[in-house]
Parts: sequence; C-alpha cells; structure tokens
Amino acid sequence: MADIIYTAIYIFAFLFTGVSAAFFINKRMPQDSFLNLLNLLILSLSLPALLFLMLFKFFSQNGIVEDFFLTGLYTLIVLSSAILSVFILKFTVKKNDFKTAALMLLFPNVFVFPLILIYGELGLNHSCAFVFALFSIFFIPVGFVSSTLVKKRDAFIKGAKRRFLPLIFSQLVGLIFAAFSFQERLPWFVTAQVETLALLTLPLFMLFLGASLLRAFKFLGKENYQSIFIFILLKQVLMPLVVFIFIYVFNVEYRFGAVMILLSSSPASSMISSAGEEKLEAQLFFWSTAATVILMPLSFNLLGKLY
Repeated sequence: MADIIYTAIYIFAFLFTGVSAAFFINKRMPQDSFLNLLNLLILSLSLPALLFLMLFKFFSQNGIVEDFFLTGLYTLIVLSSAILSVFILKFTVKKNDFKTAALMLLFPNVFVFPLILIYGELGLNHSCAFVFALFSIFFIPVGFVSSTLVKKRDAFIKGAKRRFLPLIFSQLVGLIFAAFSFQERLPWFVTAQVETLALLTLPLFMLFLGASLLRAFKFLGKENYQSIFIFILLKQVLMPLVVFIFIYVFNVEYRFGAVMILLSSSPASSMISSAGEEKLEAQLFFWSTAATVILMPLSFNLLGKLY
C-alpha cells in the first residue's frame, strides 16, 4: 500500500509542477502558441534524440531478431486489448461519442515515456527504455490501423506527416548505426549534443502535459460522465487487466511486461485532435490523466506481485 501511495504522490507532483509552470508561462505567452512550440521541440528534437540514444546505446546484436519479433507480438496483444475495449465501447456510449473515444482508446500515448525515466523504483530501467523505443517503432502502424478502424485515416496521415517524421527518422538512424556498431566510431562531441537534446525531454514533457491540462480545463463543464467513466474503465482498468492476464499466463519477461502495462494503462493522448470534437477529447484526456494518479500505481503494484 505504501508503494502505491508513494508512486501516486510522484505522479501527482510531476503533473502539478507541469501545470504550475505552464500557468505562469501562459501569462506571458499565448496558450496555443506555447503548446505548438512544445509540440515542435518534443517531436522534432528531444524525443527523437532520446529514442535514438535508447536504440543506439542499448542495442544488442545478440537476440535483436527475437526482441523485434516479441515486440511486434506484444504490440498486437496491447492492440487486441484496445480492440476488445472498443467493441464494448460501441454498445455502452452515445453514438456521437464513439469514434473519438474509440480512437483515443486505440492510439498509443507516447507521453508516458517520462515514467520510465523518473520511476526507477518501479524497475523501469534502461532495458525497459530500450524496449519502449522498440515499441515506438510500431506506433505509426498502430495509429494507421486505429484511424482506419474508426474511419479517420486521412486525418491521421495528415497529422503523422507533420508530427512523426523526425521520430521515424531517428529510430531508423539509431537502428542502422547500432546494427553496424557505430557506437565507438561516432565522434564524442556528436553523441554529447544528442544527449543534451535528450535531457530536455523530461522538462518539456512536464510542461507539455501541464499546458495540455490547463487547456483541457477550459472545456470542463456539462460532461457526459457516463461516457467518461466507461472510457476510463475500459482504457485504464480492462486493458491493463487483459495484458496482465497475458503476462501471467505466458510468463512474459519483465522488461516487456512493464512496458506493456505502461502502454495499456496510460491515459488518453492529448495529441489527438479532430474538428468539432475538441470538447470531448479534452474531457477524456483530463479525466483519464487525473485517474492515472491512482490507477497506474495500482497496475504496477499488481505487476510487481508477479516478479
């Protein structure tokens, strides 16, 4: 119980600090401009640099084929748990809410990565960060499949071209460099600059989540609490429970199991935006993020009992 409370306080403090910092910055800078700037810095600089380092530094040629195969398989398991949730969602929420809620159930949340960097107490170490970097290679295909299922493929493709090309490039370069053992050949000053950019990831993520929560706060009021409750129940209770059962039955290695639980129990992403659906998207993001403070520590506590 103490571990759950300790981790919940950590997550709350991270979010509260982000909200507080974003609040003071927004007094001097328009909110939308600030969010766009953070989005650009994270997706074009810090996160690509971090994923590159994870793949580049911790890549091991021994067993890499097996790691790729397992990552692809486990990605399908997480996606299957999401599809099951979407199937239930279809019969439990209003028709007008279904497509948006379904996409937010299916699309992976890349902004849970800081939890790996912060919470060493959970055992989320560099091996887990490397596995997350492998999982991230499948985010674009998963997003494409997800948007196709809910008939929003064109909007996803348009957004992916603008947001995710630097991520794809960094992953590809990181794998190529690691596969050809460039770790010792790359000049130290180049690696140092990439590491400096990667260090920006944590504070930028904190600011982005804080600014996104502040923006979502404007859309609160007259919520459809039934849809929100069902969404949280499916996204952050049913999905990690299905994944947990799979981990237990097939004795999944911890570094894979931890990332699977992290992805399946994560809140809705703030990166999903559809014309005319801003209010529902903001409300689902806000309340699922608030629920993360309690539900994610519970998920990891349950996982910890297996290992």
